Amino acid sequence: LGGSGGYSRIMYEGVGSTDAPYILYMDDDIAIEPDSILRAVQAARYAKSPILVGGQMLNLQNRAQLRTTGEAVDRATFMWGAAPHAVYDHDFAAYPLGYLGTPEEQANPRKITSRALHRRVDVDYNGWW
Repeated sequence: LGGSGGYSRIMYEGVGSTDAPYILYMDDDIAIEPDSILRAVQAARYAKSPILVGGQMLNLQNRAQLRTTGEAVDRATFMWGAAPHAVYDHDFAAYPLGYLGTPEEQANPRKITSRALHRRVDVDYNGWW
């Protein structure tokens, strides 16, 4: 079915035809580490109430590049865009996850560090394209 038709079918089947505790939505052309699936299931198991766990999009041709941590939808125009505090095009080769910056960089919010990657970002969806 592809696209929204495939996802609609997943929702239809998931609500009416299964007793599975979790449903994993993925495009058919992505590469995913099996450990990512295990971590998502583990997070769901420890949740006090049902949650959605979204993945962050990495660049398949440059695996050190994080494309985005998630998007938000403007409900007035129904257009997508950056979610508050979302990170785009982060280069892990230059700024590894543990790099929080020098004291001078920490004092300057315009300097690139990995500090923003350590916070939870509330998004409307995680797009994979």
